[in-house]
Amino acid sequence: MIGGCNKTPGGQVVAVMNNQEITRLELQSEAQQENLPANLDPRVISPMLLQRIIDRNIMADLAREQGLDRSPQYVTRRRQLEQSLLAELALRKLTGDMKDPSPAEVKAYIDNNPILFANREHLKLDIVHFSKPLSRQKILELTALPSIDQVDQRLRQENAGARRLTTVLDTGTIDTGVAKQIAALTPGTIFDLSAGGMTFIGTVVARENASVPPNLWPKIAANSIINERALKTVGTTLSELRSRAKITYAPAYRPPNTN
Repeated sequence: MIGGCNKTPGGQVVAVMNNQEITRLELQSEAQQENLPANLDPRVISPMLLQRIIDRNIMADLAREQGLDRSPQYVTRRRQLEQSLLAELALRKLTGDMKDPSPAEVKAYIDNNPILFANREHLKLDIVHFSKPLSRQKILELTALPSIDQVDQRLRQENAGARRLTTVLDTGTIDTGVAKQIAALTPGTIFDLSAGGMTFIGTVVARENASVPPNLWPKIAANSIINERALKTVGTTLSELRSRAKITYAPAYRPPNTN
């Protein structure tokens, strides 16, 4: 029993801190989270990552000594992190066995989506984005205005937290259906788009060809097909699970289109 209380590094254990083992698996996980380049010398990077783990554990022990592990903030955050990790593992399992598409599927995808390949473009946009959520009806009213200048002016008058800027949109990096619709717009046409949790209203002011070499098309197409299959699988699974789950909302927090 005395020997069991004095742990020492060895085998899978790379360090022991206050009798707490730190393993190679923890070290590998730390490196994976950092997305470190594969060519880094592990003899250099491993000690640095290990010291980070040790320092984090030391601070965690201090938090426990101060009773912070019993605070409402900790309990809530721990539950959130645990659920996020489990959800990530579930997603990996759902999408981990996606089969490679056949050559015929790849060719058909390339033929049906030139906006990702031969017709891929960089679109320079003049946009107004806003942090305050607007109703769909309000967005439709704004996109019906004759110019982006008037959209900007209207949102500023209404103090909607709007900000105007220019940006570049790569048609190969967004949903193909959306990319086709935007690329087909005539100059000056106002449109709206939601991406990354933000909605903006804009217009295309310039275009630049951004086609990739044809030898890369099959790989890009195959990855796109797999990603679309994964999204469909996840979406279908979520819909089925939601339909079986018993969910009750407080009235003020009920999402739209829910019973």
